[in-house]
Amino acid sequence: MSFAAPSLLWLVLLAPAAAAAAVWLWRRRLAADAAWAARGLWSRLLPAFAPRRLTLSVAALALAVLGVAFALARPRWGSGEQKVERKGVDVVFLVDSSLSMGAFDAPPSRLFVAKSLVRRMVRDMPGNRVGLVQTEGDSLALAPLTLDGAVIDLLLDAIDPGSLPTPGTELAPGIETALRLFGQGGEKHRVLVMLSDGEDWGGGLDSEVSKLKENGVIVYALGVGTPQGTTVPIPGNPGEVKRDQDGSVVISRLNEDTLEKLARATGGDYLRATSAAANPSRIVAQIDRLEKRTIESQSLSTLEERFQWPLALAVLALLVYLGVGPFLPERLPPLPVRFAVARSHVLPLVLLTGLALPSLPWQPHLPAWVERWMYNPRERTERSIQEYQKGRAREAVEPADTAERLAPDDPTVQYDAGTVHLGAGDSRRAVSLLEKAAKGAEPGLSPAAHYNLGNAKLAAGDADGAVEAYKEALREQPANQDAKHNLELALREAQKRRMGGQGNPSGSRGQQKQNQQPSNQQGQGNPQPKPGEQSPGAQQKAQPQQGQGQQGQPQKPGEGQDDRLPQFRNQPDMNAREAASVLSAVENLERQQRRDQAARRARQHAARGKDW
Repeated sequence: MSFAAPSLLWLVLLAPAAAAAAVWLWRRRLAADAAWAARGLWSRLLPAFAPRRLTLSVAALALAVLGVAFALARPRWGSGEQKVERKGVDVVFLVDSSLSMGAFDAPPSRLFVAKSLVRRMVRDMPGNRVGLVQTEGDSLALAPLTLDGAVIDLLLDAIDPGSLPTPGTELAPGIETALRLFGQGGEKHRVLVMLSDGEDWGGGLDSEVSKLKENGVIVYALGVGTPQGTTVPIPGNPGEVKRDQDGSVVISRLNEDTLEKLARATGGDYLRATSAAANPSRIVAQIDRLEKRTIESQSLSTLEERFQWPLALAVLALLVYLGVGPFLPERLPPLPVRFAVARSHVLPLVLLTGLALPSLPWQPHLPAWVERWMYNPRERTERSIQEYQKGRAREAVEPADTAERLAPDDPTVQYDAGTVHLGAGDSRRAVSLLEKAAKGAEPGLSPAAHYNLGNAKLAAGDADGAVEAYKEALREQPANQDAKHNLELALREAQKRRMGGQGNPSGSRGQQKQNQQPSNQQGQGNPQPKPGEQSPGAQQKAQPQQGQGQQGQPQKPGEGQDDRLPQFRNQPDMNAREAASVLSAVENLERQQRRDQAARRARQHAARGKDW
């Protein structure tokens, strides 16, 4: 047997105290009665007097207090299995990255708006498997279906206008690739979200519509741009615009008819997005109403709550105490009156015990003094961890906040509360808590606190702050591969923001709103646990990004860059900071090379037809 709130077991000491107090009160009454009548006359003056019932009355009172104490401590015994299922739908995002998606009629650019919408929809649809496909003249599957939204967020950064080898806009190859990601079976649980300006120069969409219907795929289309249109910029060449084979300036316009036709034909919906402030909530709500299937299932072994038994014993003992005593009236009151008296005594006892139960609606609104009396940080933290490990991050927030209020200066409590808030998507609150934890943490906790602080700052949009936090984590724990991996991401993000401030909107990113942590925790995105202790997500060890093939993987120093970065070769003993700087430089070079290649292809194909 164990107790969910063992700190409340001290209440059992109130049982002998209550018994002693009851005996003292009865003795005072007996002494007062003896002052006006001899004890031998009591049987005649007080026919209901029965001194032998005094022992039973006191024992019943002590047993009632003992039962309440054990009920508040919440005894648990007997194992049971709780099946936790994760249900959702499969959602593949098809992002058009043709040259026309670099147009500025949907500020700051069409592609920027499309990527922002994908990030927002992934954030607003937790529990679904998501995949990512990039399409131009051909298509590329960037991410298979995964529960880790952080993978999608990372790979979106690699998408630039005209970055695929074959220029142009053909939606059919992208649809084919998406269908391959869905695989066989799974009808009624599949969604294709298309983000494009609708210009399609390849044709063949009618046959793709038939395939979508056969596979039970519903299409939701988001048209990015305006019907009036604008010029198409050439990547890497500010001020230069796309021209056709006749030398005329190309004007790219939003083709809503194509996208709306695809959506309506498959039972989906269409939405126009003309800026990054566009709200996809209507599409998200429709996807959320679709029939869901079980994506993940696991059985958790739990101890059964048995507080009902000591509580029932306490209620029974209290009734005995109220009905038995050394003094009873000659005539008992009517039955309804007796029930009313019993109810007035028992109901407060039941309500008081109920305050300790985790699922009652008034619990989050308890006064501070009640929280201090009823709970302790350890018990509330344990409750928070249990909820978090069951995948209920939002439900874990309340007990974590209670623990933090009870122990506002405890770094361990601050770390656990910050970790839970990070998992629930409240990155700003997580930053505040984890900063406090990192300042006062002991050596065993400090690396994990700085690591999660980096995750929180990166999620809150503070890439520079995340870099410093990851560096501190690596100073204290140099072998932390997850911190190294996330440091690379933070450096890229910081560099990208600086580039964005120089007039490169298509390569920049707004404030990150992703609920997941940057390091892939085997598909869950859980923060790093405290070494040696159980903490939220403790059963999931962080691993490098998986499931994305070679996309998004940083190029190793010296690979294919000998002519550009000779100073980085033959340095096997680089520290984490140097390695991260090299990877950031290589990433920037790769991005610039992709833009240069896109610009060259745009010029080379100018005379070959529509390639935007």
